[in-house]
Amino acid sequence: MTKLRLALLCAVMAALFATPINSSVENILCETKTPLCYGWRFPDKILNETHKAAAVGLVLGLVIYNPTRSALAQNKSGGEESLSKLLNLTPDEVATLCLGALCLVLANTPQYKAATEEVTSNVRASLANSKASPSLSALFKDMKSSGVLAIGAAEGNLTLDGTKTNNYFGHTDPGNGVRNRGFCSWQAGPVASVSEADLKCLNRIRSRIGHVTSLFQDAGLAVNKHNSAAIAALDLWNQASPRVYQRFPYTYAAALKGGKKGQLAIVHARVEAFRTNGVLAAAGLFKICRTSSFYINRLPSQTGSEEWRYNCIRLDQLRRQREIDKALSLK
Repeated sequence: MTKLRLALLCAVMAALFATPINSSVENILCETKTPLCYGWRFPDKILNETHKAAAVGLVLGLVIYNPTRSALAQNKSGGEESLSKLLNLTPDEVATLCLGALCLVLANTPQYKAATEEVTSNVRASLANSKASPSLSALFKDMKSSGVLAIGAAEGNLTLDGTKTNNYFGHTDPGNGVRNRGFCSWQAGPVASVSEADLKCLNRIRSRIGHVTSLFQDAGLAVNKHNSAAIAALDLWNQASPRVYQRFPYTYAAALKGGKKGQLAIVHARVEAFRTNGVLAAAGLFKICRTSSFYINRLPSQTGSEEWRYNCIRLDQLRRQREIDKALSLK
């Protein structure tokens, strides 16, 4: 194995091990305030650091491959000889450089990021299953439970008394054009019936109760005192990419700390949870806001601005949260 390939491999391994795979390790990292704690809780940051690690690995590989780099600082002739050696790569080394460059390109594709977020979320949720709050779990006991009615109403597929709307039996998602079925607008895989879609919907939501409980605890909040916000987190898991529901407890805690209360705090936190690297990102919602007269007539004229993005997401999140709060008030 060449030194270049070894350096690249070391960089990749370092990036992989930057993500803890054990919850006890996470606790230690976060209690000691290490940077890795931040990476664990925010998957998009892991992706960013992976990109940086791969780039650094390539540079280090080139430096290691150049055994006379010190000559560059000593004399011009020595520097020219060193540069010649540096550019005279073997086919194996060129292939390694190309592979590294390809990995960097692929790591920036939406498909790669989405798949990474899903896998990371699944691992964390599996580790946190034992932490599931009994009070939150009770809200998703069966199809007649308040949590199910809340999310079904937020999706527009159930009324608050459990009556199934026309959308429940099947409709096209206006955000991504995929066919939705069941109370939670199931579109994550093929189903033979709406009943199967409901079962998969319920199990998918239940799979995140432990993780949501754990995230609220990390944010200094008790789930049993914030049922509406906890269901909001599960609604975000159902609606958006995994990064959103994982951020929500922290944006909610920040909203409360900033003086916001009740539904206002939850809705603001829901919107802020859509930020990626400081920018509000919700491609599906933005598509709807650009094409639906309901949103067009209620949004600022400067499409795509920060104000437009915030209010686009807020209109949708406010509608959903109102339905959730109504459902909980009826239990």
